[in-house]
Amino acid sequence: MYRRRAVAVVGSGLTFALAGCVQSEESSEENPGGDIGESPAVSLQMISVTDTEIARRLTYSLDVAHRSSERELATAVIENGSKTVRNTNEPFPPETPFVYDNKLYELTSEVIDSQPAVIFRVTLEKVDDTDAETIAYDDLPPVDKQALKEYGWDDPDVFEVGGAPFVYMEDEVSESVLVPGPDQPVIVWDSGIQAQITIESRSEETVREFTYSARVVHESAEGYGEEIRQEHVFQLSSLSEAQERIVSKAISDEHGYKVLQDESIPDSFDELVEYFSGEETLTLEDSTSDSTVSGVYIAEYEETNYWTELFRPEDRNETSNS
Repeated sequence: MYRRRAVAVVGSGLTFALAGCVQSEESSEENPGGDIGESPAVSLQMISVTDTEIARRLTYSLDVAHRSSERELATAVIENGSKTVRNTNEPFPPETPFVYDNKLYELTSEVIDSQPAVIFRVTLEKVDDTDAETIAYDDLPPVDKQALKEYGWDDPDVFEVGGAPFVYMEDEVSESVLVPGPDQPVIVWDSGIQAQITIESRSEETVREFTYSARVVHESAEGYGEEIRQEHVFQLSSLSEAQERIVSKAISDEHGYKVLQDESIPDSFDELVEYFSGEETLTLEDSTSDSTVSGVYIAEYEETNYWTELFRPEDRNETSNS
């Protein structure tokens, strides 16, 4: 019934990829409903977006909490021109565009050295009173200070952490007082904070030195988003009242419009889906799911642009209302 054109998103020499499958809510033509966590049979979600937001959604996000180390690396490279880091694996995804200071950047890396190393998994816990041997942070050898500094632990506002990898080159282990086993297991900072260090495990691995540099791939995130919007936007207009109710739900409800697995799909939903059938999706370049209209679109409705996530498998056609 439905065929879509699955295309890579291309603009100004950039190729980005993204898969679309929504987590939206509700069912029944007038007032769909259902459990938030339940997988829908079909769904539609529409989120109003600016051109800059389109660019951010199509690029690698450094704003999420678990990418703090990648964000710090990217910031250092852009602000300083380059940065060298040691790691067993490449610490930043190669040739991956991201938005920084309203420009689109990519980081490129070059391996300048490769050496055998020892990885120690380390746990640090704050302690108040202890009978264990202590050592002042200032008295630690440079290799240990560097290992702590990699995590920002040269700052006296300390943390508790478990299983963090401390990387030492083979010839650095003999210079350390913390590994392979701490002679003085409690570190004391000038602020009076104390933390006990425990070595959980060790392993021998190869560590490479990466030198990162940055290049601008588009001078404006807003400009890039505008290019994508102009290439892919289409209008939803002349809708029936039933179709407008679906679109209104897709826009206003936090979870969008959804029909549950055990419910019938309204004719008005499938009639609305016909608007998408000939449009291009912003989807994975190598996607093989081109037998449905499911995907991500940019749709204009009542003079507003929407990031539109549609889920409509072809094999649900037989359950539609007639």
